[in-house]
Amino acid sequence: MLDPDDVRRFSEAITRVDRLSQEMGTNGDSHTNQSTVTIQAGGIGVWAAVTCCAVMLAMNVCLLFMLAGHNRKIERLEDYLQAIYAQAPSLKPKD
Repeated sequence: MLDPDDVRRFSEAITRVDRLSQEMGTNGDSHTNQSTVTIQAGGIGVWAAVTCCAVMLAMNVCLLFMLAGHNRKIERLEDYLQAIYAQAPSLKPKD
């Protein structure tokens, strides 16, 4: 719960702030101090981001094709080893 003394002190502080703002020549509704934050998404930053994304996608596509090529090479190597083991079963490692 709020203490009645705290509420009284708070209302006195608000009254003093209003009185000071009127003495300084500003009314309580409008303020002369304003700050604005502007974010402009354009220019070189956007081009850099788009270029990085394009390079990333191109690399992924290239790696995908390389991975498919490696799978074919691995299958051919397995066939090659099976042919060798068929001719010389003594070379086959024991599990």
